[in-house]
Amino acid sequence: GGSRSAVGRIPSAAPCSGIWGSSPSDVWGINDWGGAHHWNGTEWTRASPGAAGPLADVHGTGPDDVWTAGETGYGANPTLFHWDGRAWSPFVAGEVSCSVRAIRAFAPDEAWAVCGPDVLHWNGSAWRWDHTEPFVLHAIWGASPDDLWVAGEDGHLAHRDGTTWSGPTCMPAGPWDLEALWGFPDGDVWAAGALGTVLRLRR
Repeated sequence: GGSRSAVGRIPSAAPCSGIWGSSPSDVWGINDWGGAHHWNGTEWTRASPGAAGPLADVHGTGPDDVWTAGETGYGANPTLFHWDGRAWSPFVAGEVSCSVRAIRAFAPDEAWAVCGPDVLHWNGSAWRWDHTEPFVLHAIWGASPDDLWVAGEDGHLAHRDGTTWSGPTCMPAGPWDLEALWGFPDGDVWAAGALGTVLRLRR
């Protein structure tokens, strides 16, 4: 059911690596060349953050609260870029050296990201290290900061209940990496990864 319509191509030859929007007239697309484009309901316009490498994810809470980030050079601190409705601003997470793979934002002073084996937290003024897992993380999702999931290598997952991280749990996915997470506030969480692996978690 429903209908589909083309809204034109993002004006870049780079492969798209992520998309997120707060409304039909506020959509962001990012790409492997560090570029970002914004859809205003009529057309795509370039509004790149100035990233030095590929962007991996984009997420936000509204037109004036959007985050994006991606790969950094070897041994470099990750830089996450914030859109305030007018311009991008860079914020360096100086406590770790890794590339950001995924972001989840809940409020202007509450966002989370995964970077190598580390979990980063935005407190409204700075990105700080929060937690380290014994495996590389690829995905993050949460219904709230008190119900946060991360997933990554070899089918591993971990959960934060607001104060404490539990896990890692190795799910029966075989040795396959988990690359994506999504869920619902009732505790129904889905994970997907290599070779068509799909897991369903119920709490």
